[in-house]
Amino acid sequence: MNSRIKELRKSLNLSQDEFGARLGITGSGISNLENGRRGITEQMAKSICREFGVEYIWLKEGVGEMFTTRDDDILDLIDRILDGENETAKAVFKALAALDDSDWKVLQKIIDSLQKK
Repeated sequence: MNSRIKELRKSLNLSQDEFGARLGITGSGISNLENGRRGITEQMAKSICREFGVEYIWLKEGVGEMFTTRDDDILDLIDRILDGENETAKAVFKALAALDDSDWKVLQKIIDSLQKK
């Protein structure tokens, strides 16, 4: 688990101090966790998963994907895009929201065709 914490931190482009600050511990505390000088408590593992959107099973056992993809996360992303400045992104989401079942079938055919290439 120690090496996965380091892998996570690096994938987020955070220093040990930045990573630790979000968890309420010092950068040297993170260093101790990453280097195995300190054990990782269940509470700390759960805090890491909650704070950074990490899959618990990945952190504990290295199985599956690093990050979660919950519906709430997707809805938050859509909200941020719709509240943002990117008019093209807004138009795409508004167009997708207006699709009916037959439109989704056509879109699926297009996606299937692109995946074959």
